[in-house]
Amino acid sequence: MLEAATRILDKQGLAGLTTNRVAEVAGVSIGTVYQYFNDKSELLDALAEREVQALSDAVLAALTGPAPTEAGGRVRAVVRAVLQAYGGRTGVHRLLVEHLLATRGATPLPGMREAVVQMMSQDGIVGFDQRVRALAPADAFVLTHSVGGVVRALLAAPDRFDGAQREAIEDALVRLVVTVMDRDDTAAARDRRAAAVEMP
Repeated sequence: MLEAATRILDKQGLAGLTTNRVAEVAGVSIGTVYQYFNDKSELLDALAEREVQALSDAVLAALTGPAPTEAGGRVRAVVRAVLQAYGGRTGVHRLLVEHLLATRGATPLPGMREAVVQMMSQDGIVGFDQRVRALAPADAFVLTHSVGGVVRALLAAPDRFDGAQREAIEDALVRLVVTVMDRDDTAAARDRRAAAVEMP
């Protein structure tokens, strides 16, 4: 039923989504729909929760998966994971976010971003050289929100950029992340040298 509702939203928008239409597309009775959802709003809530969970799972898998084979490979994996999580149905995501904002005044996405910031600054992430790097909290915050902002812009205008343009945007994000991480490494090495000099 949720997949049927997603297809309806994708093709007909919010106005086309009714419990009767969901029953028709899903091939079930209207009674079956009402066994799970009291109304259209509950159906949208369930869709939104599924969407956010899929996005969260994709991002965390990209961040904690096997070490990348090149510098910046981790951020490239995150960007691609987010774009693939929507399966090309970015309009559905926008409608679900609007629903959450209208009914709850917020979405779970800020909480997910905060979890990513904490993971990057406390646990660190494994780089292509197999080293675990933990970023300074400010750097983790800036990188997380920078990457998130660019990805949101890509999702908001899915037809604006062709494949080559998207790849160029990925490359720009990779340069940003690698620059910050290299700077953090340099600062950490400088601090270690300073500490060694100060030792009696």
